[in-house]
Amino acid sequence: MQKPKNDQFVKNDKKEKAKKEETAVNDEEKSKEGIEKIIKKTVGKKAGDVPKVQELEVSDLLESDTKTVRTVSVTLNGNDNLTTNMIKKGMLIEAEELFPKIFENKKVGRVILTWKFPLVDTKGNSEPKKILSIQIELKTNDERNWDNFDRDNFKTVADHYYEHLVLNKN
Repeated sequence: MQKPKNDQFVKNDKKEKAKKEETAVNDEEKSKEGIEKIIKKTVGKKAGDVPKVQELEVSDLLESDTKTVRTVSVTLNGNDNLTTNMIKKGMLIEAEELFPKIFENKKVGRVILTWKFPLVDTKGNSEPKKILSIQIELKTNDERNWDNFDRDNFKTVADHYYEHLVLNKN
């Protein structure tokens, strides 16, 4: 019986590594497609005349030397409404609906929802800008009773919360 050469072990190790990476990529893609379906089913496909989902990223981020966290980052286009307060309320309602549904995927450990909305500068030019962003970690999600949750508490219970000054105008 002939003993395998070290090169053969290296080749097999590289094949195994490539196979694992390919499986991880396929897993992320499947996860991404599923999450996009959930989002479109929950908050719709359009925000006015633009797609509701502007960007969707699913990635496994390294938290420490041994732990990765599947992070879902979604950029949504906000829906227009009669008042700024109603625009903000609509986004918070969407967040309240989306977080528990996305976290149903047991591999997800972090969700970041960001809304963009066209803002007009002093020269009259309109450009979509980030106006609201909410990040929830799995642990925080698990502590929420979404059935009784008051969406006005996102500011205090979210792991990270950003609100553009324009949303504070009445």
